[in-house]
Amino acid sequence: MFKKITSFFLVLLFSLFISTSFSNVFAATLTCSDDLTGKVFISEFSSATNPEWVELMNIDADNSVDLSNCRIAILQRSGSGLSSVAKTLTGSLPRGGFLTFSLDYESLDDAGAVLSFQDSTGTNTYYAVSYGSYTPAQTVHVAVRHQVVSLPKYPMEPEVGI
Repeated sequence: MFKKITSFFLVLLFSLFISTSFSNVFAATLTCSDDLTGKVFISEFSSATNPEWVELMNIDADNSVDLSNCRIAILQRSGSGLSSVAKTLTGSLPRGGFLTFSLDYESLDDAGAVLSFQDSTGTNTYYAVSYGSYTPAQTVHVAVRHQVVSLPKYPMEPEVGI
């Protein structure tokens, strides 16, 4: 009886060891060549600090994201037209994690802009968010991976910290 119980616990411990030791073996690292729609979001940003910053969130609990071929694109008003700048990203976004990037000083217009997470060429936009006080008539259309979404620009409510 003691041998059966001991054997059972040894098998149980070995199974736990194997499942925890090799759980990351099957996890993949995604890149911006993969479809990251619904996996990576712009979770926070600040246009009122120096330096300005953007935070990305990876909600995929199984896969990290290699950001070496990704960028944050900023589309905003410039005089009577629009201007666009992009920050090429580096590093790895951990699975279920966050990563913050500083931007060049005054990259973000305090009046409003559209920030988008894209591949390095800007061909694929995986997530976009807008802020500011533009009227709905000044809505910018951003193609987000096979669909066009309208991003009306309304003032954001300030985030309350805990």
